[in-house]
Amino acid sequence: MIALQILVYGLVTGANYALVAVGYTLVYGILKFINFTHGDVAMVGSFLALTAIGAMGLGLPAAVGVAVVGCAILGMAIERVAYRPLRRAGRLTPLLTAIGVSLLLENLVQLVFGAAIRTFSPPPYLAGTVVVAGAYVTGVQIAIFAATAVAVAVLAWLIGRTALGRQIRATADNFDLAVAMGVPTDRAILAVFALGSALAGLAGVLFGMETTVTPTMGISLGISAFAAVVLGGIGSVPGAVVGALVLGVAENVGAWFLGGSWSDGIGVLVLALTLLVRPEGLLGRRDPGAVKL
Repeated sequence: MIALQILVYGLVTGANYALVAVGYTLVYGILKFINFTHGDVAMVGSFLALTAIGAMGLGLPAAVGVAVVGCAILGMAIERVAYRPLRRAGRLTPLLTAIGVSLLLENLVQLVFGAAIRTFSPPPYLAGTVVVAGAYVTGVQIAIFAATAVAVAVLAWLIGRTALGRQIRATADNFDLAVAMGVPTDRAILAVFALGSALAGLAGVLFGMETTVTPTMGISLGISAFAAVVLGGIGSVPGAVVGALVLGVAENVGAWFLGGSWSDGIGVLVLALTLLVRPEGLLGRRDPGAVKL
């Protein structure tokens, strides 16, 4: 029973990582760099939802909508102001810019909301607990599983079945050819940042419901999600999801045997071992290119 309970906790953790990891993968697939502001965008989503609940009196579903829309707008603003002017720059410049934007978001949130730890109060319909094969699963954990599954399914449909998805895949496959063929590449890139940031906003709320909310929570969330991307395979959306779930389980197993303080260290260890043993990841390719569904 203990093993099954650890598995439940690990899958819940991995589900949160998956939403952020997919955003990393989308941006990498189209621009070939890791957007390290993504964890802090998720953190902003948590605070937007808390503000919507506390100051605006909205219910949890509406607060999630505020977080998702607000983070989508934030992601588009970051792309337009911070990254688009640097699109022809070298690989290092966008990376340094991402770190700068990340620090800016953390400090702005701390300036506005303070550094105190905050928590979500789950609504009554999520307060219960069910027993599955001897393991206890809370209503919040069920909501996290369901929200992640729906979000990933909608994203897969958007990328694989819509005109916007075809534009994104064409831009990711060959940017210069897409421009020559008249594909609106700027629109595709902006859409990727909006979609990825919306998922990050959702992840921030779900993660905050399961743990706590602080202005620095985006650091550990972003590092773990990045480790999940590398584990699953950069450029592969299914790989990001699988890598996130495997990492979540690994962290919880390690925390059970070694203590909770080892959780982040296990993520870094998994990242290092993946780079040494299988750099392309579980479902990735040695030469990652377009977004793979």
